[in-house]
Amino acid sequence: MNLLLSVVFSLASFFQTITTDITRSLNEGNTVGLSSFLDAQVEVSIADFEATVSKAEAIAQLKKFFVKNPVKSFTQAHQGNSKGNDSTYIIGNLNTQNGIFRVYIYIKIDAGKLFIQEIRFDNEK
Repeated sequence: MNLLLSVVFSLASFFQTITTDITRSLNEGNTVGLSSFLDAQVEVSIADFEATVSKAEAIAQLKKFFVKNPVKSFTQAHQGNSKGNDSTYIIGNLNTQNGIFRVYIYIKIDAGKLFIQEIRFDNEK
């Protein structure tokens, strides 16, 4: 029982550290920071672009977005685990010079590492 609790708390701490790094990268508009967490294939939805793309293409789309929309701040609204604790998500608001975007990020655990599998920026009008 103690081992199970230890594993659960370690996993929660691991998720928290990674999500803090992702949140910081969003707050800074830091594509390099986000890129270290991207999976080999990522579902990207930004403005009129929506596709499952390679990590390299996801990085290019994120760079393009941050150049067009310089970040003022990111505020995390929700975070939680889903699907039997093998994934987590972050939902928040990205305040940019061109408006506010609702951000959804789905993160999956694979072989003990966390990978962003989906990232979405929806314009809040």
